[in-house]
Amino acid sequence: MRIAVVIISLAAMGVGLVSIRRMEMTARHESLQLNVRKKDLSRKSRGQDIDLGYLTSPAEVTRRVDEMVLRANDKNRPQYCQANDKAGDNEQCQP
Repeated sequence: MRIAVVIISLAAMGVGLVSIRRMEMTARHESLQLNVRKKDLSRKSRGQDIDLGYLTSPAEVTRRVDEMVLRANDKNRPQYCQANDKAGDNEQCQP
């Protein structure tokens, strides 16, 4: 009877050990995947920092402001009209 208890307890410990090792390997795999993802996000963050540095440089800001002003002047430029006669039928519009 004692030998059966010893064999059953050893079998239970073996099953428990295998289960713990499996959970350990799963956790290690998840940890490695998270480290890979962390490195990818870090690279992406550095790339975005470089882009942000370029976009906020004084020369680039000046260039973009000039470009926006030119676009605003071309497309959305208001037109001022003056009536040539008192009835307002003949108008001349100037940008």
